[in-house]
Amino acid sequence: MIRIQRGPEPQALCAEREWRLARALIDWHARAGRPWTDEERRRRFRAGYRVASAALVDAQNGKCAYCEIQINDDEDVEHFRPVNLYWWLAWTWENHFAVCGSCSHQKGPGFPLADDARRLLARGLPALPDGLYGDESPRWVDPAIEDPRQFIGFRLFDRGAGLRWEAIGLDGDDGRGESTILDFELYKRMDRQNRRFLGPMEDPALDLAQVRAAARRGQIAERAWARVIRRHLRAPGAPHRALAYDYLTHVRAELRRAHGVELPPLPDITDARPVPAPAPLFTRDPVLDRLDPVDALYARSARAPKVPAAHRERALIAVLALGERSRRQLSAVFGKTTARIHAWLGPLVPDRVESEGRGPATIYRLVQQPPPSSTPAPVDVPGTLDQTAGGS
Repeated sequence: MIRIQRGPEPQALCAEREWRLARALIDWHARAGRPWTDEERRRRFRAGYRVASAALVDAQNGKCAYCEIQINDDEDVEHFRPVNLYWWLAWTWENHFAVCGSCSHQKGPGFPLADDARRLLARGLPALPDGLYGDESPRWVDPAIEDPRQFIGFRLFDRGAGLRWEAIGLDGDDGRGESTILDFELYKRMDRQNRRFLGPMEDPALDLAQVRAAARRGQIAERAWARVIRRHLRAPGAPHRALAYDYLTHVRAELRRAHGVELPPLPDITDARPVPAPAPLFTRDPVLDRLDPVDALYARSARAPKVPAAHRERALIAVLALGERSRRQLSAVFGKTTARIHAWLGPLVPDRVESEGRGPATIYRLVQQPPPSSTPAPVDVPGTLDQTAGGS
């Protein structure tokens, strides 16, 4: 496991989150906080985020975020904080990694914290925290916001069946490195790494240089050393770079001293880079930000490819109530064509005012009256996503 820089969020993921999260929050509000069943959770939260897969694989240099084996562009998207506990983060870029099939299945559905009383829980609507994580202190290492090499290292041990590499925790009493190794079952991948990795790391020219004439020894060793560094450390897509670095640090230390060669730092791993602030769960919108928060959710859900009639009617009424707007302006708000907006507006005008036309001015006058009974009345529900399990 090494440090990962995700980069900017793909616009496609932002668009998916905009309407999918709005619909999930509307449903959560209607359920009065009653948990989803497993089938409901699979149906609602198992789609939409795969649009981020290719961008994640590219940001991770084609490697699994956890065990560093090479992966394909179509790998599944892993949620660091699992959806069964943090459903509102299902489409959040900062909660996504691209991982191999083994790591995806072995991580499990839990998310251990140092203090479970600080777990972020969904308790109300419509406010959501932009900080995303509250005061949680996870027991796992997050490779996107901290350097895993401070928590997890690799050492060579002789367990009676020959020398083999093992992952170890480096953070002492804190234990986050050891928890990550055990819960992600990274130790299982060490068998594969021991078989496939140690051989290529040995460059015969390095050992051959020790018996060459003194005049040529340094030149041969330097070229061989540069080849090893270029192949196993400098290439961002090289598998198991963290293991390679520890191997060259500990096993080849005597050889490095003998030839006077240095082990360079890994700039894309060891540099202290600021972690970008998480993006808001919803994009800022000057029109929707003026709405009642629950009405704003209906308006955001109306940006979906397919919109239930009740959602689009309530969204149109809420936006039009802010002031008279043309079809073109409504088209920009909802991301639909003007023809689609025209079709949406039709049912809002009763037949008895057909002679008055169906323009925005007529709609605007009509929506000043109480909405028809078929349209859900706005409900203001106080509360937030509490940052402590004991919140109310």
